[in-house]
Amino acid sequence: MIFKELAWGALFYRLVTNYDSPYLKLFVQGSLLTRLRQNPATVSANEFNSNVGTFLNKWGGRHIRKDVEVAGVLLGGLCTLHDKFLSLSNHSLITLNFDHQGELVQDIFNRLRLISWENRGPSRSVTVHLGETFASKLAHVMNPALFVMWGDGIAGRLWKQKRIDSYWDYLSFLKFMQEEAKSLVSDSQAYIGNEEPEIFLSRKFGYPITKPLTKFLDEYNWFLSQRKLVTAIPPEWLLGLSRHDH
Repeated sequence: MIFKELAWGALFYRLVTNYDSPYLKLFVQGSLLTRLRQNPATVSANEFNSNVGTFLNKWGGRHIRKDVEVAGVLLGGLCTLHDKFLSLSNHSLITLNFDHQGELVQDIFNRLRLISWENRGPSRSVTVHLGETFASKLAHVMNPALFVMWGDGIAGRLWKQKRIDSYWDYLSFLKFMQEEAKSLVSDSQAYIGNEEPEIFLSRKFGYPITKPLTKFLDEYNWFLSQRKLVTAIPPEWLLGLSRHDH
């Protein structure tokens, strides 16, 4: 991936969606997120529900009920994974050595996606799992520098390209994202010097936080999968158009 692709993807995502509002509303909650990452047991189910639960629900997790019961289940799952997340807390997508810690990453993803609770109805109860998409989103909340979010559309696109072996092959997905990230960071130096791409783009778009590089990668992936595009870069003929005065 080149830097122009990431930048155009970020622009298109901003133009065609309003999805950022729930994300930004959660990620400006620095104190809450610090407590959640350092010791999730210090976060109440009400706090989690009002912030993380609302974010997950508004981002399409209709099966994630906005109530304290489900929030408690998700918090409990994070507590059991606290040591695993902590061992990765100093790593980013670019710095992680997947040969040494790849199994740990996949294990976290698998455990998150299998977190379950009961949806009780008037006639029957149904066991609901967090699932692949929202496992990646919850992992991103816990370490946004490392975990790239994905969904069925993104996974399907990469599966067809033979980048991943299945919709559960999150490890191969992150390895591919690491390759893309390293490539675009190297390419970006010709355009923005030594400034990190996520800092440059967040500043240019006026975001209240510095979005992590993983978020911009997700925006690019989402746009391509939703629009069935090969790249987010406009064609050269469009970029070359200029206004002529008559």
